[in-house]
Amino acid sequence: MKKLVMALALFGAFALIQAQSGEEDYFASENDQHSSDGTATEIISVEPIVVAEIAGSVDPAVNDASSSTPDMDMTASMDASYTAFQTKINIPLWYRWRDFSFNASVPYFITKENPNFGDPVESSGIGDISVGASYGKYLEQYKTYLSVNTTVKLPTGDEENTEEKDGFDYPIPLGSGSTDIAAGLSGYYFMDAFTFKGNLLYKMNGEYTLKDAFYDPVVMEMVDADIDIGDLFLFTAGVDYRWQYRLTFGLDFVYGNHMASEIEGENQKNGISYIDINPSAKYSISLFEFVLGARIPVYTELETYASWLSESDQKGRSMVINFRTNYRIF
Repeated sequence: MKKLVMALALFGAFALIQAQSGEEDYFASENDQHSSDGTATEIISVEPIVVAEIAGSVDPAVNDASSSTPDMDMTASMDASYTAFQTKINIPLWYRWRDFSFNASVPYFITKENPNFGDPVESSGIGDISVGASYGKYLEQYKTYLSVNTTVKLPTGDEENTEEKDGFDYPIPLGSGSTDIAAGLSGYYFMDAFTFKGNLLYKMNGEYTLKDAFYDPVVMEMVDADIDIGDLFLFTAGVDYRWQYRLTFGLDFVYGNHMASEIEGENQKNGISYIDINPSAKYSISLFEFVLGARIPVYTELETYASWLSESDQKGRSMVINFRTNYRIF
């Protein structure tokens, strides 16, 4: 137990130090929004209990205590994430019936900032809710678990949210305003204390209408514009190491490509590609699982750069710190 506390303390201290070093500018905040996509990162993979059982990281007594059956179980979670520009909690819910599972995710922004050139403006509220389903199969002969999943993100967050300060309204959107669909393929290979994993995901982002987008000299007034949000491609590969049946360490490598958006059919050349590493530590006790993790940006490339700012400022993306609790209901 002392080793666990020390490991988590060192991990948390490292994460906090890294989080403080994020670029404090508007472009960094926008780039974080591109790469911190809720649909892609919060519901991306298979149900947590199934993989944990196959990997042997669940105490056998947990199955008896939870009264679950081989055909059905349910897990509720609470996830909190922190960056330099937002603090958010998320409530994922998983229900599995045989090889099928269904999930939902409800995010809430405790604080979300518009940097406003060093004088932040803050807001809070519910974000975009996601619902999804998956089908998974364990191929025992090959010690492999495969899963296909699909997720729909609904425009429940207020994309027109603003906050007033010093007589001005500053936009702080809590949602994208679009209905998005993501499809993914996940694979796990189990070898003794190691679990090797990979995921491919493609997210088809929808459209939304931006009110008073630009001034039309013909009608001499501000007009709306339809914006087609660029799609997202995500590839994740990683490994988990089960040090004890209660304690697991993981490391994931993530490549993402957020494609350029279009306004009234015109390419905005605002695409972004990036690489992150995601370390994590999981500890299980009774019906609970506690997960401490982080997303550490290591590479960012923008399709175009603003001429009045340095490339380093525009590439800056803050580290994300995550803490999650899973509870097995039955």
